[in-house]
This record gives sequence, C-alpha cells and structure tokens, in this order.
Amino acid sequence: MKWIKVSITTTEEARDVISDILITCGSKGVEMHDPQEFLSQIEENKGIDFADDNFINLIGNDVKISGYYNELVNIEELIHMIKEKMSVASAYMDTGKVNIEVSNIDDADWENEWKAHYKPFYITDNILIKPTWEDVSACKDDIIIELDPGMAFGTGIHETTKMCSKYLKRFVKKGDQILDIGCGTGILSIIAAKLGAERITALDIDITAVKVAKENAIQNKVDDKVCTYKSELKEIILEKYDIIVANIIADIIIDISELVRNYLKDNGVLITSGIIKDRKDDVLNHYRALGYSVSIIDELGEWVAICFNA
Repeated sequence: MKWIKVSITTTEEARDVISDILITCGSKGVEMHDPQEFLSQIEENKGIDFADDNFINLIGNDVKISGYYNELVNIEELIHMIKEKMSVASAYMDTGKVNIEVSNIDDADWENEWKAHYKPFYITDNILIKPTWEDVSACKDDIIIELDPGMAFGTGIHETTKMCSKYLKRFVKKGDQILDIGCGTGILSIIAAKLGAERITALDIDITAVKVAKENAIQNKVDDKVCTYKSELKEIILEKYDIIVANIIADIIIDISELVRNYLKDNGVLITSGIIKDRKDDVLNHYRALGYSVSIIDELGEWVAICFNA
C-alpha cells in the first residue's frame, strides 16, 4: 500500500500546532524532525546510544513535520484544508517558511524511516522505551517497554505521551481497571499494565493502530491484560474504570465529556492530553461546567495535560 506524505517546514515555536493540524486533517501518523528536540533527547538520555555521530551531523536545522494519509485521499482538498488551518495559526505565532511538500511512500519505506530515527529513551525517570530492534543496558528498577511504532501514531517522544505516562505512574495502583481512548501504538496501555493495572481496555478508530497495539502488547507480554478494540467510546460495553486516559485532541476530549463520566468510577481519574495551549481554557471550562473537578494542569512545550475527577 502507498501513503501520501505531506511535509511542512516550519519553526520550533509552531511545530506542535502544525503537528496537531496534520492529525486533525486525518493523518495516520506524524513524523517530527526537530533538531533541537532531538539534541535535547540526547542530553536527557546520557549513557544511552540514542543515535550515532554521523546521523547527528546530518539532522540539519529546519523543523519539518510530516503527516501520512491514505493514498485515496483527495490531495487538493487536503492541502486546501491544511493551508486554511495554518493561515489561522500564522496569525498568532511565527510559522516560518511554511513550505509544503507532497510525496508518495510505501509501507516498507515508512518502517525504514522509523528505524533510522527511533532510539531508546526514558519517558519518565524509570520507564525506558526501546524499539524492538535495539539492545540497551537498563538499570535494575527500570520498567522496559519494547515498542514497534509500525504504521501507528505514538512513540512516546511526543510531549503529550510523556505527560500521560507521568500521571499514569502517579495514579495507577495494583489491580486497577484502565480505559485508554485513542490508544495508538498501545504505549500508555502497556505502561499501565507494567505499573500493575489488572485490565486495560484500549480503543482506537484506526484498525492499523489497533493491530499495532495488540502486537506491542504481545511483545511486552501483557496481552493477557491489554484488550484492544477498533471502536469509539460509545460503542463499548458500559462499565466503570479507575482511570481513563485520553491522549487525543481537544475537540474529541470535549465531545466525549458527558459520555466518559458514565465509565469513570467514583473518585476515579480522567487523564487528558493532546490539548494545545490555546484550547486549554475551552477544555477546562467545558468540564467544569459539567461538574468535574480539576486535580492537575500540566504543560510541556505547546501542549497541556489535565487530570479531572468526576
């Protein structure tokens, strides 16, 4: 199968907003080429062979965000939609060159690109994410997650995933029931399982993501705990969860606000992220109006994570 790759050259300031625009326009995954972020990852993960010296010398200076779309998409309509959203973004931030490139890519090429760029790193102080094809020496107390992104979005490098991981680590207790809405590669579900959760229901509307999440759960030997479904929230059996994590986008987080309450236990925690800073108040005001209380508001880069209690 071929995919359409849309690449946008932009600024570090605008990278997260552009990434969100590509996802909102239907991208099946996002690749972020940000030299400063990459070098920061190397600095944070001293002692891990994050990348070889030759690769570091070739990473360049431009920030480039690439989205991947089904080959059947109407490319003219897609580019028009992206340009409209970028025009709005450019009114309140420096979006830079905003060069848009369109190319075709095969499944095998996608996989090879991930393997060239994706290296082991710590997503929290003791949760180590490593690709299945990499070897690494871990510390005694490290929780190791082996991950193959495949064609799904969610490697753990993104700020939203980092924040969700931090709060899963804070809140997950042994025996908890977890609901992961928009599971992507299954990274958050696997982390929850490794932290002691008894059962995780992982949902995504993308069949590729569900397939990859299931494979990653098997790879990490937690497939007895992680159940993956191609489904929207409204389509699953109504039952109560100790923790619900929704690392998606602000519009969907708002859309599910009334329904998600039915799935959350009393004193349960709803961890939300994928919210750009400009949408933080929209999400907060909407949930507060429905009677939710806010326990945590956190920001990393241009992104926000909010923990609610029903």
